[in-house]
Amino acid sequence: MKKVIELNHHLDDYECMWNGIEDLYISSTKETLPLNAFMSLSSFGSFCYLKQDKADLKRMIAFGDGRTKKMYEFMASIVGFDYKFYELSSFEKLMNKLRQEIDSNYPVMT
Repeated sequence: MKKVIELNHHLDDYECMWNGIEDLYISSTKETLPLNAFMSLSSFGSFCYLKQDKADLKRMIAFGDGRTKKMYEFMASIVGFDYKFYELSSFEKLMNKLRQEIDSNYPVMT
């Protein structure tokens, strides 16, 4: 059986590593985000101030170093997603892992 996780998706130029995570966040919280929100929070500029009226935490300051893998780890607890990173030794192992995660209802990014 083919399994599909449906999610509204948006595209913002130059932030391909954050578009999917923003989509998950928007879907789960029903928040509206400014353009390039997570890209800014991931601190390619090293510092970001975020004001959120609907969230429990109304104001937030984020610092970071811009490396995507490290920023996913940093942002996970702030925006409420679980993050797992896998390095696999072959394309076949990657495809098996992707199928396993999707079958368990976890969205994946490659």
